[in-house]
Amino acid sequence: MAKIDKILSEFLKKPTSNKLTLQDVRKVMNYYDYFEISAIGGSSGVKFVNKEKKIKIINFHKPHPKKEVPEYVVERVRELILLEKNKENSNE
Repeated sequence: MAKIDKILSEFLKKPTSNKLTLQDVRKVMNYYDYFEISAIGGSSGVKFVNKEKKIKIINFHKPHPKKEVPEYVVERVRELILLEKNKENSNE
């Protein structure tokens, strides 16, 4: 199993994993062609967008002082993964 597959399966687990980090979110978002836009002015905000699809999918604050992302971020990423998997299956 590839490393990205392991990360994807962690996001899909129920109950929601509380060990996923911003780095894990970045890997998944990059895998699905979303890129990160940092907030202006040193804010801790993070946005992920897909330029091709013109979609802003996730907007949240960087986790601190812990490095794990909150549950609502994991749930939003899970929704994206499921949406992308459904698109892949419908294109087959």
